[in-house]
Amino acid sequence: MIHTASFFEDWNWGKKGRLVSIALTTPMLAPDREIVTNELLCPEWNLVNSYRARLKTTGEYRKIYMKMLYSRIGGYMLDMENGRLGGKNALKLFELEDEDTLLCWENHGRFCHRIIVAELLRKNGVEVARK
Repeated sequence: MIHTASFFEDWNWGKKGRLVSIALTTPMLAPDREIVTNELLCPEWNLVNSYRARLKTTGEYRKIYMKMLYSRIGGYMLDMENGRLGGKNALKLFELEDEDTLLCWENHGRFCHRIIVAELLRKNGVEVARK
């Protein structure tokens, strides 16, 4: 299982496993657990800034983010997108481990690339939860 949460929703962090930032920056929270960064899943600044400035829609953001993942992962991304990898391979491809909690800045209910990553993992049989 993979958990998803905002940096500021520590009540939604998984009880075990790593805390994994998939954001370009990580706040100084001083949690009792280390936060590691997964640069593979971090968006690019130009995408984040254009979305914040409302120059990109969520659909455009999704399309550009997926294109970015394709450029980083290559041909395996097609298998990921079509749900052909299986859970263990999907986690390995995204450099994740069972019980990791994916963290970024957006609060629950707001569009975020965590949603895209969670959808891709679910397509491949990984359980993804937000408490």
